[in-house]
Amino acid sequence: MKSISFCIATAKNEREYVKLLLDSLQKHTQIQNHEILIFIDSDNQGTYDMLLKIQETLPNLKIHRNIDKYPIGAQRNISLMFNEASNDITCYLQSDMVVGKDFDKHIIANISENVIL
Repeated sequence: MKSISFCIATAKNEREYVKLLLDSLQKHTQIQNHEILIFIDSDNQGTYDMLLKIQETLPNLKIHRNIDKYPIGAQRNISLMFNEASNDITCYLQSDMVVGKDFDKHIIANISENVIL
């Protein structure tokens, strides 16, 4: 299976959404074959600390965060994550999404060179 870089942006009041999304990735993909990049633009719920704990059991989780008091914004943090992605296939997921069964297999089965799904 080809590897995918899942890029997830999150900000204030989204901690539980991110947790639910990560749970769905673990249940519905072969997550050990992929990389997960999360960019925390702003954090008021301890999202960073939660992700550090999850990272102990999910070593392919890479956490990036904005340490400035001013938000970077969605477009910029997506660009930052895509630049950090180590796989040819990247998938942007918003923090309030969940994925269904075999999500990664469906991406790989339907993608081809220079195609955006």
